[in-house]
Amino acid sequence: LMNNKDNTTVWLNGEFSLLSNAGISPLDRGIQRGDGLFETIRVQKGNVLFLDDHLKRLIRSARILRINIPSYDWKSIIDELIEQNALAGSVAMLKILITRGVIDEPGLPEVNLPTVIIICDKYSPPSQNQYEAGWKLHTFKTGYSPPLAMHKSLHYQFYMFARQDALDNN
Repeated sequence: LMNNKDNTTVWLNGEFSLLSNAGISPLDRGIQRGDGLFETIRVQKGNVLFLDDHLKRLIRSARILRINIPSYDWKSIIDELIEQNALAGSVAMLKILITRGVIDEPGLPEVNLPTVIIICDKYSPPSQNQYEAGWKLHTFKTGYSPPLAMHKSLHYQFYMFARQDALDNN
């Protein structure tokens, strides 16, 4: 995602900025501990698919993890981000990331000012031929179901490890 595009606009904590100017603290718990959530959403020619469903899941998971997301006009922000990145006529991938922010307390301390990031970029979906051919299934033999499996947590290393196992055994 993003491919280091200098002219790409992102939305970070209430402001639009160029990707090259956007930054979060190295002390952010999303970086320090993978303490956060995300949603990845397909955008089809400016239409954000299933936005309400994605936001409901994100907000429900945030509540469970004690991250209070401020009220935003998500649709307006996302529409503006799509427009600023000239993606209204394209297939795009939108990603919303929420972290607990910078807080130095143990456990899952409740926060009211999380870090909120929205990024959007072009997306090339699999071709019709790829869908028709399908994909090979690999079972991760050393796996387990992590306790946060029902949430789209930033703590994604288990899944990256499982995917690498599949790639190594392909």
